[in-house]
Amino acid sequence: MSNSMQQYHQYQQQGQQPQQQTMQNAAAQQYQQPQYQQPQQPQQPQQPQQPQQPQGGGGQLVSFQFDQQAASKAGVSNSINESGAYTGVFTVAQQSITDKGWVLIDLDFKCVDGREAKFMSLMLCDPNGEKKGGFNVAMAMVGYLGLPGLNAVETDTFRKWDKNTSSNIIVRGPTFPDLLNKPIGLVMEAVQKEDKKFPEMEIRFPFNPETQQSFREMLEGKPPSDLERAVKLLPAVRMIKQKNKGGQGNGFTSPGVSGGSVAAAPDAGQFGNFDDIPF
Repeated sequence: MSNSMQQYHQYQQQGQQPQQQTMQNAAAQQYQQPQYQQPQQPQQPQQPQQPQQPQGGGGQLVSFQFDQQAASKAGVSNSINESGAYTGVFTVAQQSITDKGWVLIDLDFKCVDGREAKFMSLMLCDPNGEKKGGFNVAMAMVGYLGLPGLNAVETDTFRKWDKNTSSNIIVRGPTFPDLLNKPIGLVMEAVQKEDKKFPEMEIRFPFNPETQQSFREMLEGKPPSDLERAVKLLPAVRMIKQKNKGGQGNGFTSPGVSGGSVAAAPDAGQFGNFDDIPF
């Protein structure tokens, strides 16, 4: 075969190969193997949405039995706000030393009927160590309760009035646990200051709630008379137009000022024979 004929056959074969491949690709595209599909699951019916409960427990039903004692207290103050003789226990007894060095006991008292007198203070001594009238009252408490002395101990925490924030703060410091939760009687005076909304209670002297005797009468074995005489001399509420400054007087301090300046009440002698009563 001549060279020209061989070249012709080669060209013819080369021209046929692309055509054959193109036809095969087209046939492959037309035929595709069927794909297997998972059968569809039947749809579950949707659950109805639960109604949302209102915030604040509004969806809960509560019930209470009638409490006649609670009902009788409605509109009645829980604070002691009149001068008189009261029986109860101390619930708070804290040592306090002011910025200027005055030493005090801060006291809360709860009466047997549930009324309370809070933020009371007794001034024990001034920055120089000179004892004040509040020291005599404290010693009468110690004597009546049969304690060996007035000894502060370090405790974890307690509340204290903060003059900078005008609120109670939690601090760590010493307290007098021997004075707490023991029955005791107190003659207290209600003092209404011009710049205060409510009267404040100030302790005048303690007494034996069972025998009504002052500590002096207990010591001397005399019948009770100091308590009745003191209550008669006290006004229901004593009005004060302005505070006396300088720490002078009988050593009684206004409630809530244990962390700041000390304002003492006037001398007990102004009440007549109060100087004869064992403060």
